[in-house]
Amino acid sequence: MHCMVSWGSPTVSTPLTAAAHEALEQALAPSDALKVFPGTLVVVIANDAERVEIQNKLVDVAKTLGERVNILISPPMNGGPVYRGYIPSTLWPELSKRTASG
Repeated sequence: MHCMVSWGSPTVSTPLTAAAHEALEQALAPSDALKVFPGTLVVVIANDAERVEIQNKLVDVAKTLGERVNILISPPMNGGPVYRGYIPSTLWPELSKRTASG
């Protein structure tokens, strides 16, 4: 089971700092997470309670940053490979590891 986690600035003119991205990524540790691009990760979870725990950690960190941060977390998902897109070819096997059924 997995979920997609994404965060970013609500305005294009004021992107999040590298320090903000780093702090939010650290909040996901020690989760098995694959950064697809800055501020978007696919995270392995065992159940919905773990997803809520991730949400709480990210919100707690966001409140300390001094920057406006929007956070979006998908519902828990099973299965794969269902993702499609244009990302570096080296990411597809890593994504499949985290999204495979079973």
